[in-house]
Amino acid sequence: QVPKWAELGSPPRAMVRNTTSQRWDPEEVASVAEIRRRCRGEIAGAGQYADVIGDRKIVRFLRGHKGDVDKVTDLFKGWLKFRQDEGMDKIRENIVMGGMNAPEKWPNGEVIQRHSRSVVAPQGMVDKFGAPLIMEYFDIDFEAMLSDLSPSVDEALKMVRTWWLYNLECRALILEQLSEEREREAEIKATNGTKTGVLVQLCIIRNLQGLSRKVLSNPGRGASQEIMQLASANYPEMMRKCHIVNAPYIFDWAWSAIKAFIPAATIAKITVSGGSFMDALKEDMDTSVIPSSIGGEANLAENKGFPFDPELLKMHPIEEALEAPKERVRRPAFLPEPLLVHGKPCICDDELFFTPREALQPEPRSVLWMFASCASSQSR
Repeated sequence: QVPKWAELGSPPRAMVRNTTSQRWDPEEVASVAEIRRRCRGEIAGAGQYADVIGDRKIVRFLRGHKGDVDKVTDLFKGWLKFRQDEGMDKIRENIVMGGMNAPEKWPNGEVIQRHSRSVVAPQGMVDKFGAPLIMEYFDIDFEAMLSDLSPSVDEALKMVRTWWLYNLECRALILEQLSEEREREAEIKATNGTKTGVLVQLCIIRNLQGLSRKVLSNPGRGASQEIMQLASANYPEMMRKCHIVNAPYIFDWAWSAIKAFIPAATIAKITVSGGSFMDALKEDMDTSVIPSSIGGEANLAENKGFPFDPELLKMHPIEEALEAPKERVRRPAFLPEPLLVHGKPCICDDELFFTPREALQPEPRSVLWMFASCASSQSR
């Protein structure tokens, strides 16, 4: 008989996990469990995706905020509210399932890309640490871009903001897919005690050649500050390194103002260079990865967008998504694996058997009757 989870395209994560390994540090595991307990109601109402409510997402928040459970709880609730308020699950669907996997394909992307070109994670282009590349150009006439978008400045700013919501969500999904792929590879090779949790981060190059004061105009500055605040509050620990290159002298005073909106830990990941930046780039990446527009060998003109795997990223019942309280009991040897309780796959971890509490109400005369009847005495 084909198990129910096979109809979903892939088994829940725990059913394919190498049980001799563990994902995160014990302190992080305990913190994730506590945050999940405090946010149970919000999690139940959120999109049940690993990149939205999964352990990896919560660990990013924890590492971005020094493990502060109270602060991360508030931020995580804010993250889920942000997704609901902004319709982020629909944006996610458009990116993964709707083919909107590149900046030109996002709303008003062709107009925005003419004025402010971005290249997001060209396939196969990673730095020496495995971080996918983001290339951004800042030779922008912001007022001209707004004028091309709409006669109304307010409407044009809304369009830019929407484009950036797609940008942030797309980056997060790229990192989720790459992290998941690499983690599954790590689990296959893992030995006892090995930490297999993977958080892939981005390497960003921002080319400021041609930057003018027009970029730093009032509407441009306000839009940039809002985007930075949205990114900081909702998409933590996505950046491994940021190289700002070809920085003109006018950037010095602007950078002093911008830093006020960026966490200190993020500032530590940023290097600012004038025209002599190649040595700094080569410390992080091969010349074949550096875009030809700034002196490298990579041709970004043929970028067709990131190849998302809908099967890997689609909604399915993973261990992190179970919002109901869990019972923890010994798994009798005679029970099959994977085991279905009322059609729901239950999650196994070494000798322990996890299942939602409400699923431990067996049908009469079922093979689970004996198991459920002794659950209360053996749970811990």
